[in-house]
Amino acid sequence: MIIEHSMSKSVGFAKRLCWGLALGTMFIKCQTTDTPFRKMTDEELISYNSTVPLEQNVICFRDLRTDSHIKKTRCMTVMDILTEAESNARMVDALNIGPQLF
Repeated sequence: MIIEHSMSKSVGFAKRLCWGLALGTMFIKCQTTDTPFRKMTDEELISYNSTVPLEQNVICFRDLRTDSHIKKTRCMTVMDILTEAESNARMVDALNIGPQLF
């Protein structure tokens, strides 16, 4: 009898967990945009940015990469742009310091 009660608790927990995961997945799906940022119009992008905090605002720009002559549209959040700039600055600093010849 104790084993049956324990198993029914486990089954009940598993059902609640499955429902919670299903609801969480539906919530996340509703929050994401169907159109990739690079395909959005300026108005759609402005509308999206008005619904998120500043560090999650998305900025799109045409980028000419060194490995190609084709310009591509890149979209990044403000936080990603700052992180990439900081990483690039550290790399340049490391290259500038290099070995000291005194």
